[in-house]
Amino acid sequence: MPRITVSLPEEQLLYLNQLAKQWDTTRSGAVLKILEKHQKKIQEQLMVEGYKEMSLLNQEEANLAFPAQAEVVLRD
Repeated sequence: MPRITVSLPEEQLLYLNQLAKQWDTTRSGAVLKILEKHQKKIQEQLMVEGYKEMSLLNQEEANLAFPAQAEVVLRD
């Protein structure tokens, strides 16, 4: 695994140390967990946006198809 060096202000370093202790991991483990949580949050936001867009498209399709379906059903 590649190694990097990160400089943090004292306050954030103390917080990182607290998280690492709370999560029973190392600083690297805590940073990894923070990044994974952030990545998951972004993916969930994108999925919500995608589902909203798909619902709009599905609604448009239903609005177009419903009159044709109603014609067929009303004839029977």
